[in-house]
Amino acid sequence: IYSYSGKVTINTKDITSTNLKITAGDTIETGEKSFCDILINKKTIARIGENSKVIFHITPEDSFINIEKGQFGSISREKFTKAGVYKISTPTIAAAIRGTSFLVNVENPSSSYFCVCNGTINLSGSDGGAKENVTAAHHIGKRFIKDANGKISIDDNPGLLYHGDKEIEDLAAMINEKVDWTKPD
Repeated sequence: IYSYSGKVTINTKDITSTNLKITAGDTIETGEKSFCDILINKKTIARIGENSKVIFHITPEDSFINIEKGQFGSISREKFTKAGVYKISTPTIAAAIRGTSFLVNVENPSSSYFCVCNGTINLSGSDGGAKENVTAAHHIGKRFIKDANGKISIDDNPGLLYHGDKEIEDLAAMINEKVDWTKPD
């Protein structure tokens, strides 16, 4: 844990200090008006927003982050897995992440917003369909919506929601990096 504010728990236990280590499979939850920043190695920082529930499974061999509810944003400048990629999932999105900047917000169990802020990310619906690489120099947002039959549709133009340049730049500053908004990372 790099920093936090408000009510944050790991596996239902309140955290009371930074520098706590997260182990594979830990569940991190935040309350109202709370957040938690997690440093992975020295050049990846992630922020869990308020009212969120995230399962972290980070190992050199197999890494995934499951966002059950709420918001998760990250900027990564170095590999921390042998394959150089980790996976993000929500009830409606599956994403393969390499070094890049992004934000995901689980709006409800049937809808998630994903922004490729700077870089390239392979996105698909959680149903395994609609796969595409999305490359952005400056924010491309998509909304993934699950219908009553479990089929995922994609809104390719929901606009820029839940964040802006400043939030991503603030994360980058925590790992002594800057975002070049003129080209994809």
